[in-house]
Amino acid sequence: MVSLVDKITYLKEFEDKPKVQGFIQLLNGKDNNSFVPNQSGNDDLYYSLLNALITQNKTDFVRAYSDISKRVPNSDSVWITENFLIFILILGIVKFQIDKEWINGVLTLRDSRNETFQKTNQTFKNLLSENFTNTDAVTEIVIVFLDFQNLPQLSRELLDKAYLHLSNQINLLDQHNDFLTVISMRAFDVIVTTKDTPDASEIVKIRAFRTEFLKRIEILNNAIYWVFVLAVIVLMYKAYKGNPSFKYFLNDLGVILSIIGLALLAGFNKIRQWMKVLLLKGFGYSKHIKE
Repeated sequence: MVSLVDKITYLKEFEDKPKVQGFIQLLNGKDNNSFVPNQSGNDDLYYSLLNALITQNKTDFVRAYSDISKRVPNSDSVWITENFLIFILILGIVKFQIDKEWINGVLTLRDSRNETFQKTNQTFKNLLSENFTNTDAVTEIVIVFLDFQNLPQLSRELLDKAYLHLSNQINLLDQHNDFLTVISMRAFDVIVTTKDTPDASEIVKIRAFRTEFLKRIEILNNAIYWVFVLAVIVLMYKAYKGNPSFKYFLNDLGVILSIIGLALLAGFNKIRQWMKVLLLKGFGYSKHIKE
């Protein structure tokens, strides 16, 4: 990966490229303040879409998307080759669950003999179809997309592979592709900050274990509860057989129980709940985890 000094120098080059500056602000997600370009231009729709995502305003995004989707794209349309715009559209379409028919049509028309462009375009298609593990994709784009959408990241194996790939790209800033350069730098930061967090497969296993653990706690709780009830019955029976005067107590108790039977049943259910809580605490199950 490039040095921090080179990275800072490179980012300064975007001072006269507001579209790239806004895109970087969107990916970093440090605040929800709208981006204000430092120069005017004919990119009002781009900034409308960008700021709607930055501020997480679905209404504004849908309005801007409605305007741009009125365009009838063709293979000669210059705007369909703009990766910054297309990626922003994909981010919002997925985030706000907008129909994908129009954007899929746009991606189909994006034709180029440039292998890098084609691979980027195929990755965009994969994102829309939720095919995140395709080996032909630009992994850095997938990583940034998943991070933005707050979705589980790629497997540890794929992240490690991407990390090694980016670490060895000492000439990253010389590829003359602002989109992939910005994406690569953001992907590198995401990988570093998520190194110690579980990947998607680990999360699935953790959830499966949690479900199984709670089932076993329930079984154990029921077993202890009925052992407790049985022990009470046995002790009362022995007292009944060994102490004649205890019979009168049981007769009186029977009358009382017939009156407060429902309350007693509720009391026993409460005991069962307390026992379950004690078991969960005893096994270290966090009280902050919702059942």
